[in-house]
Amino acid sequence: WRENGKAEFYTHVPAANQYDPGDRFWWNTEGYQAQFVPGRWHHIEMHYRLNTPGQFDGLMEGWFDGVKAAHYPAFYFRDAPTASMKIAWVFFSTFFGGSSSDAWNAAKNEHATFDEFIVSNRRIGYPGKPLDVDADKLPNAWEIAHFGTDSAARSTDDADGDGSINLDEYITGTDPNSQSDFFKVTNAALGTNFSLTILGKAGRRYILERSSLLTGGTWTAIFTSAIMASDVVLSITDPNPPADKGFYRVRAEVP
Repeated sequence: WRENGKAEFYTHVPAANQYDPGDRFWWNTEGYQAQFVPGRWHHIEMHYRLNTPGQFDGLMEGWFDGVKAAHYPAFYFRDAPTASMKIAWVFFSTFFGGSSSDAWNAAKNEHATFDEFIVSNRRIGYPGKPLDVDADKLPNAWEIAHFGTDSAARSTDDADGDGSINLDEYITGTDPNSQSDFFKVTNAALGTNFSLTILGKAGRRYILERSSLLTGGTWTAIFTSAIMASDVVLSITDPNPPADKGFYRVRAEVP
């Protein structure tokens, strides 16, 4: 990628091509410029077809998140002296720096994640948009519903200032933009047994855990609900509470 995340082919060839911007062949031939967005997964597919030696009949094209973005036909990869050249291997490298100038050095610590490399002699295709395109553990649909786009929310932020970060709001099924909607336990009571009531949210399960120590102790699950098919008031009971003292907590999970 280049300035502002623009995608390109950076290709050295033995002769100028009919579409010849130099070495930088932008992914912009199909009416838009493909651009990488920081913090998002992107799907890249590239297709090369070598030319008949000495003729402008090669092909170089690319798809960005399943949409064609680059198409360079009449391409010249090899000439008479390199007529025996074949596609022999695939090499992947990513780096910062460069011998020509310090201008290419990274200005701050950077990281990038790559996955699922596939090499094929036929079109592979786009597997579809990831359910969590920015890998923040907040599904696209949830972020769009509450924040307008699939990558607008940070999982560690507390959008409504109610003491629960966005990730916890998703897990408990509460509204991250409403201070009045937060996960809470009601009607907790201790008698011959311990019981409490919560509002169970669809798609979640709830686990009641007990420990003899608030911190540093071992928490034991004494009740695990089924995955809620719909929102429902859920009553949880510990029929054998400790005789002296005990601490309880409720853990919500999205399987």
